Amino acid sequence: SIRYMEEAIELEKSDKMKARYAHSIAKLYFEKKQYLKAHQWCKKSYGFDPTYGWAYLYDASCISRVPTTNQLDRSKQFNLAYDKIMRAKAVDPACTEAVNKVAWGYRENWYPRSEAFFKNLKEGVTITVLGEQTVLRFK
Repeated sequence: SIRYMEEAIELEKSDKMKARYAHSIAKLYFEKKQYLKAHQWCKKSYGFDPTYGWAYLYDASCISRVPTTNQLDRSKQFNLAYDKIMRAKAVDPACTEAVNKVAWGYRENWYPRSEAFFKNLKEGVTITVLGEQTVLRFK
């Protein structure tokens, strides 16, 4: 079914519809627990339609589930995921309620400020996570 959705994107003229199809593909990969592929399809979705907030919101779920080897890397992913939910809220008011419900969960997974001190980590610096830039934040 993913192949058919990819073909639909190729044939589709409307970027809004292409975004919906790409989002559907992301959901299929998410269900298969292929979170990195799901993340990539979410990026394609909001690449077609930057105002499609649900793709950003879904992308946050994907990013937060990509496997990592340590707590610091995981917390960095939650920094990026938080950016995505805030972007969803900014571009699509229909997402506001959903974002407000989950935002605290993303913030709770940021790296502890008390441990950051001992690793000489600086809050507010730009970092790269999954090929994208975000800001390092602590709880």
